[in-house]
Amino acid sequence: MAIKFRKPVLIGGVGLSFGLSLWWLLQPSLGEVKELGLMGVMLLGGGLWWWKQGRSPSVTLPPSPAKITQKEVEGAIQQGYTLLETLTQEAPDADITDLKAALGEIRPKLDREGLKLAIAGSPLTGKTALHQALTQVSLPDPLTWREGPVEGEFTDEDLMIFLTSGDLTESDLQRLKHLKHQHQRVILAFNKQDRYPPEEKALILQQLRWRTQTILSPQDIIPLAAAPAPVKVRQHQANGEIREYWEDQKPEIEELRDRVTTILSQEKTALITATTWREALQLQTQIQTRLNQVRRDRAMPIIEKYQWIAATAAFANPVPTLDLLATAAINAQLVIDLGKLYQQKITLAQAQTATGTIGQLMVKLGLVELSYKAISPLLKSNTVTYIAGGVLEGVSAAYFTRLAALSIIEYLQEQTINPNSETGFNLDQLSEKLQQVFHHNQRNQFFRQFVPQTMKRLAVDS
Repeated sequence: MAIKFRKPVLIGGVGLSFGLSLWWLLQPSLGEVKELGLMGVMLLGGGLWWWKQGRSPSVTLPPSPAKITQKEVEGAIQQGYTLLETLTQEAPDADITDLKAALGEIRPKLDREGLKLAIAGSPLTGKTALHQALTQVSLPDPLTWREGPVEGEFTDEDLMIFLTSGDLTESDLQRLKHLKHQHQRVILAFNKQDRYPPEEKALILQQLRWRTQTILSPQDIIPLAAAPAPVKVRQHQANGEIREYWEDQKPEIEELRDRVTTILSQEKTALITATTWREALQLQTQIQTRLNQVRRDRAMPIIEKYQWIAATAAFANPVPTLDLLATAAINAQLVIDLGKLYQQKITLAQAQTATGTIGQLMVKLGLVELSYKAISPLLKSNTVTYIAGGVLEGVSAAYFTRLAALSIIEYLQEQTINPNSETGFNLDQLSEKLQQVFHHNQRNQFFRQFVPQTMKRLAVDS
């Protein structure tokens, strides 16, 4: 297989690997070095004794500004047009008519009059009962209502009533934090308060306020009873008889009604601006998704080329211990090339850290052992092939190179690499992507296709 290389990192690393291999064979007196063999390949050529290690600082989300301004909305819309232009350049034949039309419709939404409200809650919290009760009271017009689960998307709603019938679950709390970060205006409504004794009701309300003190203001946490339980009435008749019956109670939503009225009246412009901003970001995501698919289609041939290079290098190297050095150079160059494809500048140091870190993560997370157990039986079916240990190294190198590349792609689709950072990568998120990619590519059917394909490739190249 004749391949022209113009990659100094790749050439240098692979060349050094084979040079050391030859020296190793000629110098048996170098001393014993623990055989890394397959483990070296499985470390994705992290080259932990060659590459400088680095740690990524923990990353936290910056605090959200108090209010979204019209300038920020304009910026989000412009960013959408920039992404659309990038998509047009990278995929000239793509049909983007719908995206252009959607972008053109966002800015006029800043001038709309009607407001949109949502009632979100877990099952049996009383969403429908509250909706019906609120339609019977006077609220600013015009209003559009929507009900849904707390896990749903409420990008288009201006105000959300987050309904609970008791203390919040941890998932509820995380959802509220997410909504705040998205500048979603929220009222936390404690429904079915009539079902609790006064002391317990007060305790739950206090707990809700304490747990959400960094998310909501106290006046936005409101107790209510959208459909109070009927009360048993005992009526004494004139003839001395006692008549008992159940009497329905009126909804207790006055505090919620007043708070909603105040917010809609005083914060209307801010609500619409924040909603329009969220809609612009959502459209950005849609454009980015299409762009990611275009780039992924272009990236796959690059990944396949490098995985075969890694397989050939590991198969042909006479000293298994040095496989990791060649694979390290291959994977580092692959990361740099993928960065160029995704229009993100990745330095050599960042690529080195990424490949080394992925290798360590594979071992730490147990992915190496699981993959070995999946690959080895398929090679054992061919005794002659299995005895040739280089095949095991070659197949493993190709597989782990593929995993590393797919993980980097998933990461690059969501992140922007900081060229001023020592590592540039958020290693926690990179670990998350690695696990997702591994589990997606751990299917038996995948290995039954990948292993024979790699073996066939090695047979052609050998």
